[in-house]
Amino acid sequence: PTYTGGDFYHYGGLNRNVLIHTLNLPNKANNALDRVETFPNKDGYMNGTIDVNITFTYPFTANGRADFTFEFDGGNKQTVEGSTSNGLQWVRINQVTVPNAKLWSLGEKNANLH
Repeated sequence: PTYTGGDFYHYGGLNRNVLIHTLNLPNKANNALDRVETFPNKDGYMNGTIDVNITFTYPFTANGRADFTFEFDGGNKQTVEGSTSNGLQWVRINQVTVPNAKLWSLGEKNANLH
C-alpha cells in the first residue's frame, strides 16, 4: 500500500484534504472562512490552472462581488474576482493560474515532488 501511516504518500504529496480551520463565530455578521479546496482544471492542468472552492461559515445574505488574493511561492500574488449568492455558503473561482507550475514527476534527474 502507498499509505505510510502519516500524512504523505511514499513519493510525495498529501494523501488527504488540507483544511483551514476557523474559530467558532458568535453571530452571522462575522462570516469567516470554513474551507478552501483546489482542483486541477480539466482543460488547463498542464499549464497550472486550478479551480478553487471557498466555503464560509454562514450563508451569504446578498448577491455581490468578492475579491480574493492568492499568494504563491516566490511572493507571486494574484487577485481574482468571485461572486457571492444569497443563501449560498461558498464561492467558486475558476481558472486560477499557478505561476511556474510543474506537474509531479518521478524522473531520476528532474524529479518534481512539490
